[in-house]
Amino acid sequence: MGEVYWAWDTQLDRPVALKVPRFSGDEGDELARRLLREAKAAANLNHANICRVYDSGVEAGTYFIAMEFIEGRTLSADITPGHLTSERRSVDLIRKLASALAEAHAKGVIHRDLKPGNILVNERGEPILTDFGLARRSDVAHDVRVTQTGMLIGSPAYMSPEQADGETGRVGPWSDIYSLGVVLFELLTGQLPFQGSVVAILSQVMLKEPPRPPRPSPLRPDLDPRLDVICLKMMAKRPQDRFASMIEVEQALTKWLPSASTNWVGFRVARN
Repeated sequence: MGEVYWAWDTQLDRPVALKVPRFSGDEGDELARRLLREAKAAANLNHANICRVYDSGVEAGTYFIAMEFIEGRTLSADITPGHLTSERRSVDLIRKLASALAEAHAKGVIHRDLKPGNILVNERGEPILTDFGLARRSDVAHDVRVTQTGMLIGSPAYMSPEQADGETGRVGPWSDIYSLGVVLFELLTGQLPFQGSVVAILSQVMLKEPPRPPRPSPLRPDLDPRLDVICLKMMAKRPQDRFASMIEVEQALTKWLPSASTNWVGFRVARN
């Protein structure tokens, strides 16, 4: 979409991240709308795990968003072959992101592009959700969508089946739940549930269920089977088979944390 610069706010004497779209050809109007939509979506959200937006506008013909500067790295930097994030750390990260997304959903904002590259981890190890460039409001009837039916929105490997199908009208908070489930899957196993070319991934997302390895998962023999259940429920093919809300996702993960070594009644994973 563009570039992000480290900049200095001379009025408030603080560093900021300055996002500037990179225009080429005829895409300028769309990128400008996307930038403005990101600013509006994030500016009204107030959560410790969401990157704050300070300002947006046009200066000498250049569009920009001034955002909170996060010292750290993207979550994708923590996901490398052969390196598995601990169960507790994975659950804690996803639980906090679910809380942040519950705040967004409560205000009618659907992210639609959840992936490790859009999640920053600050110096304290806290996950910060950013890049609402594909976000849209779900509670405004006259919302003008930049993307239309038949157009893909999001990143294929993390895309929900309804997104992969190109039906923007079917995309809702449940779509973010699916994508966050893919991030949890990747943290726990070091692998994506679906792999291959873009066409192959989209085909698998739409036509196949996520892998259902016997517990403990062969991808991670020591994996707590209860996390398998939570992850698979988040990634259920049909939206109605997923958790009903991000609040439910947060509650399930919060319940797991102190009971990691005790008996726990899991969720039934619905199958088609």
